[in-house]
Amino acid sequence: MPVKPILTKLLACLILLLAAACGGKKNDPKPVGAEEDLAVKLEGVIVDSEMNAAQGTTLPFAVKVTSKMPPQGVKIEVSALLTPADTNVPQNPAITTSNANTDITLIDLASLRLTNITVIVSSVSKPTNKVTFHFGVWNKVQ
Repeated sequence: MPVKPILTKLLACLILLLAAACGGKKNDPKPVGAEEDLAVKLEGVIVDSEMNAAQGTTLPFAVKVTSKMPPQGVKIEVSALLTPADTNVPQNPAITTSNANTDITLIDLASLRLTNITVIVSSVSKPTNKVTFHFGVWNKVQ
């Protein structure tokens, strides 16, 4: 019995087995219960801009969670610093919510001054899963 045809068939089978075993990279699904990265947008303000104008001491805007809501909801924190001295302007307390749409109102905006706003939206169940926004607001009323 010739050895060469047997070795050729054996080598062909081995190549097919290796090709099937290494059939390409597969996308591993997220572990069950894994939390999606937060996707959030702000409506009613221009993010990363100082071109926002308030017609008084308050300015309403909306926080919209566009990703799947984390199981325990999100925490929304707002801080405000009056320029140029970076003086803290106290805002309403942080909100914990499971609503995808949340209305926020900035308060105590100083007349004819720029206030730098930071909004942090973080998952309650996984605080490192967060999104941070910055924008400036001018109160145009004297």
